[in-house]
Amino acid sequence: MLLQKLSFLCRLMEATTVAENLKIESDSSGVWLSAVFGQIMRKKLLFTVFVTLFLFSFYGKAEAQSDAEKTAVIVGVYVSSPFVMLAEDGKFHGLAVELWETVAERLGIFSEYIEYNSLQGLMHDTTLHKVDVILTNLTVTHERAAFLAISYPWFDAGLRLMINLERSPTVLGELLYSGRLHSYLWLIALILVLTLLITLFRRRVDADFHKEWRTGLAASFHDLISASKSGRVSLARFGWIGYILSGFWMIVGVAFTTYIISTITTAMTTVSMYSPVNSIYDLRGQPIGVVAGSVSHDLLRSLNLPLKNYEAVDDLIYALRDKDVAAVVDDAPVLEYWAHTRPELNFDVVGHSFYPHKYAFAATKAHRDLMDAVSLVIIKMNEDEELSDLKLKYFGPPDL
Repeated sequence: MLLQKLSFLCRLMEATTVAENLKIESDSSGVWLSAVFGQIMRKKLLFTVFVTLFLFSFYGKAEAQSDAEKTAVIVGVYVSSPFVMLAEDGKFHGLAVELWETVAERLGIFSEYIEYNSLQGLMHDTTLHKVDVILTNLTVTHERAAFLAISYPWFDAGLRLMINLERSPTVLGELLYSGRLHSYLWLIALILVLTLLITLFRRRVDADFHKEWRTGLAASFHDLISASKSGRVSLARFGWIGYILSGFWMIVGVAFTTYIISTITTAMTTVSMYSPVNSIYDLRGQPIGVVAGSVSHDLLRSLNLPLKNYEAVDDLIYALRDKDVAAVVDDAPVLEYWAHTRPELNFDVVGHSFYPHKYAFAATKAHRDLMDAVSLVIIKMNEDEELSDLKLKYFGPPDL
């Protein structure tokens, strides 16, 4: 309507210009008629200008009133690709962000975003009512639904396992993860101590023993290892005490030798029988990385599996890259996105999806009505296949 008024104003101005030209070109008999026509056109022009200014003023007030009537909410954001991502210009984007902004626009919601570095921190501030709405790929659980208002779910997910393909098992790695390497260190320390004691003893009782410390220590170490290997040691000249010590050392030597051979053999057998990891139970007690406070953390902790906790998904990925963990467990779409977009990391998402769950928006109980309205919009978008188109944009067509 406003554009139509402006268009009419322009036509009036053109008509006035034509009338003035006619006035100049007319003869004396038409001067009076031209003047009257020009005066009429000027009055219409002034009236149109007045109406236009009034419309401009009314439009501005209406727009300001519309902004004032929007519902302002504080939205806590936790980055988790591809649902929530942070661009170089400082703006958030991703599937969850795009969905929320679409819903917010239709409901007249004004969002004030606050970024959180950890999911635990975001949940904590939500319980303190420092945040109104949680924006991330939040998993719906019974525990969270007890103190949060949950929207209609907008994504089906589950947990999966991701491994670093460069992290192949080795004998040394198996000994380290099994804890046997620490036992070897204690054995080495014991051998060094015994070598020193034997050297001191032989220098004291044997006048023909090497006088140089370096040669004496080397000779004692050689005799000690030979005795542990053969199980024979001669201390008969010390009488019955010598016989007892000789028998005791044979037992200890045989036990040490058997332990070392058996553990190395076990590690070599494990490496030779290595098969690709397809589940968390194939990791044989090796540490698994999870995000602290996440569903994967709670599940794996209940299974008494060895865990390493990290604040964010990025920290989880870097830990797997640096081989600080044997594998990571997190939401399947998140891990699949990382494996697809960062092929240089040589990661692979393995095994089947387990522990199925759903994503939804959440708010404090005080905003229960808001979440009800959000749910209605999401349901409508799902029925109109807008939600499917949004998922297709970020994940492509589903695998058949």
